[in-house]
Amino acid sequence: MNVLSSNHIEYICCYLTTLVKNNMKLLKILVFSMGLLIISGLVTLCYGIYHSTFWVNSSKVVTNNCYSVDLPIGINNHVKQIVAIDKNVILRVNGVAEDRILVIDSNTGSLIGTITLIPQNSLTE
Repeated sequence: MNVLSSNHIEYICCYLTTLVKNNMKLLKILVFSMGLLIISGLVTLCYGIYHSTFWVNSSKVVTNNCYSVDLPIGINNHVKQIVAIDKNVILRVNGVAEDRILVIDSNTGSLIGTITLIPQNSLTE
């Protein structure tokens, strides 16, 4: 049976103490560098959130053009359909004698054109 002498025990204790001291220095360096990485990541994240929330891109600014338009459609006419295509609003108006399609510019509210739909039986050949 091998019995360790007191010199061996002192040597092992000294070796373990040195090993722990060196590893503690390494561990302290690793903990400090990981802390710096976490702090820099949080700062970058907060800056990104602030930048995307409070800085308005000029291409995303929408001007609010309010206007009022009066379009005469007649007493016995009514709007059958409203469609928005690109920057135009198209109204289909049904009437007793004829149907019309009104094309309106949505930016200005002005009437661009009118298309009158004539019934088939009133066309001359």
